[in-house]
Amino acid sequence: ANIHALAGPLESYNQIFKERSLGKVHYGFEVTIGGGIPVHAMLRPLVVGGDAVTSVAAVLSSSMSFVLHRLRPREGSDSLAALSLSEAVAEAAGRGMTEDDPLDDLCGRDSLKKVLVIARELGLALSQQDVQVEPVLESIGRLAREPPENPSPLDLAQFDEEMSRRVAEAATRGCYLAYLCRITGIEEAEPPAQGDDAPFRAGAGAGA
Repeated sequence: ANIHALAGPLESYNQIFKERSLGKVHYGFEVTIGGGIPVHAMLRPLVVGGDAVTSVAAVLSSSMSFVLHRLRPREGSDSLAALSLSEAVAEAAGRGMTEDDPLDDLCGRDSLKKVLVIARELGLALSQQDVQVEPVLESIGRLAREPPENPSPLDLAQFDEEMSRRVAEAATRGCYLAYLCRITGIEEAEPPAQGDDAPFRAGAGAGA
């Protein structure tokens, strides 16, 4: 399925599902979010059945989950030693996990689209402008917002030290970084620090 259509202009989204409801087309999109996990099949019956979904919290980006997991030092295993940001992104890209432009992952643009589709499925008539997004690092966000006039190939090594400091700061609080998406009426996509007892800990190593 095309997440660009589902997370594009609200008018296009509504038209897709109008045509689908008329039986003119079959448009499946479970693979758009969660790699085939039946998120839509779970949410839709709740909404149609009259249940109130008050909030959603989930890690929706497998690539960011993998990258942030690989930044964490792993005790007792040299093979799983912590990587730098540039190394972790390169490994994820080598496994085919990242978007064509890794900035889409690191700046939250990919997560934005996924959380927007879920929000729309819950009946919220939202556009991309309604979603608050935090990049994994503000300096990376600035690079995406203000690209140089003559851009060179993306060199993430320039952000390694800054990212290492952020990981270390989280560790001093007994936490780790996870790119968490929340829907609470106002959608957010942000990477808060999560403690080891957080419900998202099990997903921190997705694909590892």
